[in-house]
Amino acid sequence: MKANLSSGSRWRRSILAAALLLSAFFGVVDNFYVQIVLYIAGAYLVLTAIFKICLIYKIFGVDASRQRRTRSGMY
Repeated sequence: MKANLSSGSRWRRSILAAALLLSAFFGVVDNFYVQIVLYIAGAYLVLTAIFKICLIYKIFGVDASRQRRTRSGMY
């Protein structure tokens, strides 16, 4: 499969995944089911950051790795 994440997206996903996994591990939320959801979401974000492929992006046809900056600095 072809990569569809930019390096910036990978960094953001890694940071968000770390926050989710740490909050689930240290029990920020007392609800067991919410902790499970945090673990699953964190694991998904880690895997997408490592493999550079987001399956949700594939479903909707998004390719963030091809976006280029314009003169104004915005995407």
